[in-house]
Amino acid sequence: MAFSQLFPFVSLVLGLIMPLSASSSPETYRQYCPEPYYDYSDGPFGPANWGNLHPSWRLCGDGNSQSPVAINESEAFLNASSVLETFYHSAIVERHDDHAVEIVRRCGGGALYWNSEGPYYVLNMHWHTPSEHTINGVRFPLEGHIVHVGPNGEILVIGILYEIGTKDNLLASILNWTCPFGVITLKNVTSSYYNYMGSLTTPPCTEGLTWIVLEKTNTVSQEQVDSIISYQGYNSRPLQPLNGRIIYKVEDDIYIKSKDTFVDVE
Repeated sequence: MAFSQLFPFVSLVLGLIMPLSASSSPETYRQYCPEPYYDYSDGPFGPANWGNLHPSWRLCGDGNSQSPVAINESEAFLNASSVLETFYHSAIVERHDDHAVEIVRRCGGGALYWNSEGPYYVLNMHWHTPSEHTINGVRFPLEGHIVHVGPNGEILVIGILYEIGTKDNLLASILNWTCPFGVITLKNVTSSYYNYMGSLTTPPCTEGLTWIVLEKTNTVSQEQVDSIISYQGYNSRPLQPLNGRIIYKVEDDIYIKSKDTFVDVE
């Protein structure tokens, strides 16, 4: 990954700049970015060719555990033993955009523990339009990713799916930011989620990531989705084959710790 109810990143102050968008040309992109240019088109720089754009990106083309994937509840294995605990607090963040609207943590933010392993510290959050994962064949208008890094460099990503409805408070704030930095406060998450092992959904498509895709959706207004699309374009990678991987559904409670108080999320 939701917010307002699931992951209300509220209390945003200050703001940020709007750097290069995903629609920038390869020539303009290379002036500012050291890594190879890529995009989401059907052309030579699109997802079908990412693996050929740089030697370190080969997994984008021939990896066996790639993301995103299609999640089907009827095929998921119930797992009641996994435990996700989040210990979030306010974070100073910077907007650092390229292929997605992205918030990069500068300090604070807290961490999470996954099956008693961790801590996994918040690294960044960004959005994809439309959603990269699907659930029961449904592709959502927006998907948010909260990226965490563990003590040995392990990556864990929480995916949040959005449906059209009332506006999202976090997006309402950051889309209007005008200065480089802001403050966010991470709060509640939902209790049911899907879990599988996958990869980054952007180059270099590194594998071995833990994915947690929340079952409960957040809401976002159509205007907010349109605003994101107008800035970053469409930036969702096509679905990747499971190749025998197992997707688990976890219906145990998730607890979060906001400051000194545990909150049991319904």
